[in-house]
Amino acid sequence: MAIPKKHHSSTLPLVLTFITFYCLNVVTSVTYSTTFTYDRFDSDTDLLMQGNAVFSPNFALELTKERNGIPQSGSVGRTFSTFPIVLHMSGRVATISTSFVLNISQPNSTATPADGITFFIAPISDLPPRSGGGFLGLFSNQTNSSSTTSIVAVEFDTYPNLDIGDPNYRHIGINVNSIKSSATSRWNFRSGEPLNVTITYDPSLKRLRVVASYTNGNNHVDLAYRIDFGSVLSEQVYAGFSGSTGKYAEVNHVNSWSFNSTLVV
Repeated sequence: MAIPKKHHSSTLPLVLTFITFYCLNVVTSVTYSTTFTYDRFDSDTDLLMQGNAVFSPNFALELTKERNGIPQSGSVGRTFSTFPIVLHMSGRVATISTSFVLNISQPNSTATPADGITFFIAPISDLPPRSGGGFLGLFSNQTNSSSTTSIVAVEFDTYPNLDIGDPNYRHIGINVNSIKSSATSRWNFRSGEPLNVTITYDPSLKRLRVVASYTNGNNHVDLAYRIDFGSVLSEQVYAGFSGSTGKYAEVNHVNSWSFNSTLVV
């Protein structure tokens, strides 16, 4: 298999963080924007890696452990972008748009895949202990639904863990400070096929929306949930991914990622 040539222009994030002042009489507005794009992932990629997360030889973000392409059970990994997001200030909340491509697979067609990947927005923190399996690298028994937890996530859950509140089917869910999803949509998971995902947040509607479909356009999911980011999340946050395996395992890859947030105060 040919190895793609390395292009620093596509590997290094295209980062734009700026503050613009608009003056009209006594009115002043300030714009905070964070933008980056990763067309692929390698050692030049500026991410904070936790647990078993590594950069794979095929330029993907590998969230859980593999051995010769075979997924390993009992693995958990997480990564944060190192670029801060000014999420809200003075009663105003940022608009957010992010797109990424996931590839979740179980090479053994007779084996059960588990447990899934999340995209999340939260302050930077350490990987919680015992956060593998159904906790998806986000929570532990101690931090799940804790009053000190501040996180919003979208989960791509391949295994129903009924003991922690999962529905009894594979699903895409929106989670607020808990591993139990606040909203879910049934997901017809396809092993090894790239899943294209776009997530947007509209502060005027207080609406978080997730649109996901496989490359051929099949199995379209469109899920939305009303949430006030200004009351749930910190003023400054970071975006990232997590993944886990438990008794059963799967390959958990992120192939590419772009992100934009804009706050006008």
